[in-house]
Amino acid sequence: GAHLFGKDDLERLLDCLASKVQFPARKVNRGFLIGSKEHGIGKDAFLAATRRAVGPANWRIKSAAGVVRAIEKDFTPFLQSTILQISEVHELGEKRFNFYDSMKDWMAAPPDFLSVADKNVKEHPVANTVLTILTSNHLTDGLFIPPQDRRVDVIWSKVVKADLLNLTKLESKVYWDDYF
Repeated sequence: GAHLFGKDDLERLLDCLASKVQFPARKVNRGFLIGSKEHGIGKDAFLAATRRAVGPANWRIKSAAGVVRAIEKDFTPFLQSTILQISEVHELGEKRFNFYDSMKDWMAAPPDFLSVADKNVKEHPVANTVLTILTSNHLTDGLFIPPQDRRVDVIWSKVVKADLLNLTKLESKVYWDDYF
């Protein structure tokens, strides 16, 4: 992780992830946008240990486009998870404002409860304890975040794939051993 993110960013992120593993019913009053300029540098791999620790039933992964469609239909069963990972956040057009407005309640409390419904499941309240993690490769045209926002903690990696491809075999082994 230290190779992927700066020390301060990594520390904040690890503190929140550890808190969700140890205390899944507690609300972390923020969400994270984890990003990098390029695909394939290890953002998802970095999250794998936490995904395993909370269990696959408690970690949901949805694409940003899928979340937008779900919001439009009022189908949000993914909010019943401990951690919600929203991937590929970019190019939402005018829907980016509604996307952000919906996520404000998911990322902070109050509200203490969120309304959840699914296709054949009546709307019902669930405790607002979900930690929302967004991933993107689009720093400026990904997620709409107003300048005064305090809910979204942006953690941007400067690592590029070429850096990883240029490692010698030994450096690569050391890098990935340390990483995992």
